[in-house]
Amino acid sequence: MQVTPVPPTDRLRWIKSTASAAIPFEAAEMLLPYDRAPKPGDSVLVRVSKLGHMRVLENLRGCERPNYCPRELILGSLIWAVFGSRCGIRLGKVNVPTFAASTVHLHAQGGLVGMMEHHVVENQPPTEVQVLGYLGSSERRNLNTREFGPDISAEPQEQGGRRTIIVVGSDTDAGKTQACRAIITALFKAGREVVAAKATGVAFAQDVALFYPQAHFVTDFVNHGVESTIGLGEHAAVSLFHRVRNELIANSGEQAVCVIELADGIINPETRAILADATVRETTTQVVFASAGVMAAMTGASILRQLGYEKPIFSGRLFNSGVGREQAIEHISPDVRYFNSGIEPEAELVKMFGLED
Repeated sequence: MQVTPVPPTDRLRWIKSTASAAIPFEAAEMLLPYDRAPKPGDSVLVRVSKLGHMRVLENLRGCERPNYCPRELILGSLIWAVFGSRCGIRLGKVNVPTFAASTVHLHAQGGLVGMMEHHVVENQPPTEVQVLGYLGSSERRNLNTREFGPDISAEPQEQGGRRTIIVVGSDTDAGKTQACRAIITALFKAGREVVAAKATGVAFAQDVALFYPQAHFVTDFVNHGVESTIGLGEHAAVSLFHRVRNELIANSGEQAVCVIELADGIINPETRAILADATVRETTTQVVFASAGVMAAMTGASILRQLGYEKPIFSGRLFNSGVGREQAIEHISPDVRYFNSGIEPEAELVKMFGLED
């Protein structure tokens, strides 16, 4: 395959995935040979060759985050995709291939591609895409998302009078994002300045979009050039967390509340490393644990205590159920604090977090 210049008119035919948000659209000036094993964050141009369970993609073309346009895929759709990993109960595990595989799987609405080890989503086969080449700059350098993003220090910044609430959960689909949204909405209605971020996870703008418009400022790991934090490494994940929170601090007032979601479950190594970091622990006002089941809630409470978080507040699918609340009181603690992310009165939620002043 030869190096091929990309005319601007050709780019207009592409779906620019939200995973590539850190890279300007016009930066893709060359189509480079796909002649080596990909790395996480590598940008590629792919063509849909077989439609499976992934049929809609978040398209950034012509707009900036948090805005995006869901785009239905058809055979032949051209996508600015990004290599990245993923794992989850419903999806299984997806890895970045160790060779230049000509056909790979599209596994996230944010536009991530990789190789699925197994697949369990509604018993449908994965969506397959053909790799046409790496996307490169005018200097013929491959565009990797991790080389982009804002120039923000990973050294923890003083947060002044700001408060930090971290929302973590037992696993995927436990109710973390809904818990964040409930907290943000309650603070907004109480007249508090609130800024929000998703510090770990897989590129998926739909989640972050739920933090708008009540949050005064919103960011996430994708804006920092990281397509997925699965397998990122513990030190890198802690550094990323501090960069994300430093961005919140830089874009908020002294009395703001920072709400930060850690999207991967608490047993994820990157999530555990962030929570175990001494600076994170000392500067966190409150941890919320979202859970889908009482056994997971009990285990999560135990892990959080080991990490130095004695009194978490609970939420998630379990605590949105009356029966779940009764089980929590019986098996976790009679004085366990929890809220229903769907119907909890905002004033009571603000009071629960001690933020009524």
